[in-house]
Amino acid sequence: MIAQFFPRLEIERAPFTLQDRRFRPTQTEPLQVLLHRLAKFRPAPVAIEIFHPQHECAGALAAPLLRAPERERVAGVQVTGGRRRKAAAIGNLRFQFAQSAFQSEIINLKSSIPKRLLLFDIDGTLINSGGAGIESLKEVLRQQFGVIDDLRGVEIAGKTDTGIVHQILRKQNIAVTEETTALFLKLYLEFLADELPQRQGSLLPGVAELLPRLQARPQNVLALLTGNLRRGAQLKLAHYGIWGFFEFGAFADDHHDRNQLGPVAQERAREKHAIDFAGAEIDVIGDTPHDIACGKAIGARTIAVTTGSFSRAQLAAHQPDWILDDFSEVDAALIELGW
Repeated sequence: MIAQFFPRLEIERAPFTLQDRRFRPTQTEPLQVLLHRLAKFRPAPVAIEIFHPQHECAGALAAPLLRAPERERVAGVQVTGGRRRKAAAIGNLRFQFAQSAFQSEIINLKSSIPKRLLLFDIDGTLINSGGAGIESLKEVLRQQFGVIDDLRGVEIAGKTDTGIVHQILRKQNIAVTEETTALFLKLYLEFLADELPQRQGSLLPGVAELLPRLQARPQNVLALLTGNLRRGAQLKLAHYGIWGFFEFGAFADDHHDRNQLGPVAQERAREKHAIDFAGAEIDVIGDTPHDIACGKAIGARTIAVTTGSFSRAQLAAHQPDWILDDFSEVDAALIELGW
């Protein structure tokens, strides 16, 4: 599993298995399996000894044992000395279990874990705003243009705010100009700030646990790829307490065509991390066919969730790389997606 997503990471040995309430040396197996077993086995505490902890790799491999709920089973951590090696770092983990301990074989990490760029959609993927966005659009029409419209026939899911406004203006035979579009979006943001507290919205299943666990893993770069305006994205995610998890984003302010937002996100990642993320090193996560198309446009791995208005069958027709019902099974999602 780990080699599939981190091909430059070589793990020479991870000789552990779970037998009769203790860990014993056994044949090599993927490290991800080891961590999964530890996470589910709770009878006794675990002590961890880390060699060369200053190296990103060794720390990353031990980190899952130090985060909730795993940290409840950690008896202690001992850091040993040793000069850092340039060509390789050694992570040496000692597990004390059921009154028995053994020193593991050396895990030789020949390169640091490469980073992965995770680009999240917002509405229908991370949150359900309770209709705050749609009601705000209707309110602009009513107060500014004197029009009452249920917005039937306007495609909203997966489209950019700018593109949605253009559709609304055309439907009402209002000239689509920079001035009318800018005014409409300005008023929309004002009404959105008022609507959000009045709506019965929520974070979608698993999101509250997923984001901090992703953020805690140093190989993950969390960012947004959304049809929302930047200010609209901030209003929504701050309202639900998750704005701070994302380093940057690509928004409707950047382009009205969602398929043009992927390169914007790549450029911002390059500016912030000095890394040219290739498509194979990027995940685009969303709930609509437009999210899937946007990811495919940059060669990214596409992950669809059925928490929006599209069914599994409808999403499958657009051939995403993965389809999840939601993120409620966080452990399973992390393992399945290699996050």
